[in-house]
Amino acid sequence: MIEILSIEQYSQILDLWHLTNLPLKEKGRDSYLSLEKQLNTGSIIIIGYFSEKTLVGVVLISQDGRKGWINRLAVHPNYRRQGIASQLIQYCENYFKSLDITVYGALIEADNTPSKNCFEKNGWSCWPEIQYYSKRKSDQS
Repeated sequence: MIEILSIEQYSQILDLWHLTNLPLKEKGRDSYLSLEKQLNTGSIIIIGYFSEKTLVGVVLISQDGRKGWINRLAVHPNYRRQGIASQLIQYCENYFKSLDITVYGALIEADNTPSKNCFEKNGWSCWPEIQYYSKRKSDQS
């Protein structure tokens, strides 16, 4: 079952991110206060996938009115290869379509082959000629 999560479920989200070895910025952008602020401003929504009452998948969705972003997609190791990530991706795409957003993006680390394969299986294209640049205030940004 897919549902929109609230900040009150932060500990479950964080536990899942830890379990999946997702690189985290717990003192910065992935902290409780940071996510609470983002949720309150409407800049993100957090979607969860539950098996019974257990959170087994999570994704953050953001958009700027022009482009939609899929962030922090994670699925519990014991529940992988069951289509959960694909269902979460599809949910994100439907959300973007409902806002008339036609370009979707996801940043995937170079060595994360399972994520690359999952997005490609869902019809996404890799643009290797694009270089990602960022400027950060700290290593937790």
